[in-house]
Amino acid sequence: MKKAIRSYCTLFLLTTSVAFAQTTPGSAQSADNASAAPGITSMHGDATTEASLQKMETELAQAAAVNDTAPFTKYIDDNILALGPGWKATGKAEVMAAIKDTTCSTTSPTLAGFSYKWISPDVVLVTYSDSYTMTCKGKTTQMNEHDSSLWQRKNGQWMSVFHQATADMPGSMSSGS
Repeated sequence: MKKAIRSYCTLFLLTTSVAFAQTTPGSAQSADNASAAPGITSMHGDATTEASLQKMETELAQAAAVNDTAPFTKYIDDNILALGPGWKATGKAEVMAAIKDTTCSTTSPTLAGFSYKWISPDVVLVTYSDSYTMTCKGKTTQMNEHDSSLWQRKNGQWMSVFHQATADMPGSMSSGS
């Protein structure tokens, strides 16, 4: 629990520090800042990038279901922090090991309800719901999660630098209360 709280605090501090570093439309700017970063004040994303991020998230979910590490090699940062129900990976090598692990199998991943929060022109928080069937030691369970990934554009390439998955509790309300 302490690790989860620490991780949530880290994500909160990361997102707020990036947000506070941005210039808001009503704030005073020096002439240098105004000309140095045009478009920074607009935190609206573009539909093409959002569709691309959704496609990458879907590709990662489908690859995880068949233990395929290729998309993870392409789309996740070397220093990713990935948290899920019952696990924590603190780098690409640990994520790859988890993907290769065949202790449990996953089928029918379905991602829906994508939402995008543009933190800066090069950082996007992507949230969505993920449903899939998991089989471990002969026991099959329907899983429903709320996932979020922090994507950062690095050298023109979008990379996932953080991923978090929270499983729904059995009988939980979908309204979040």
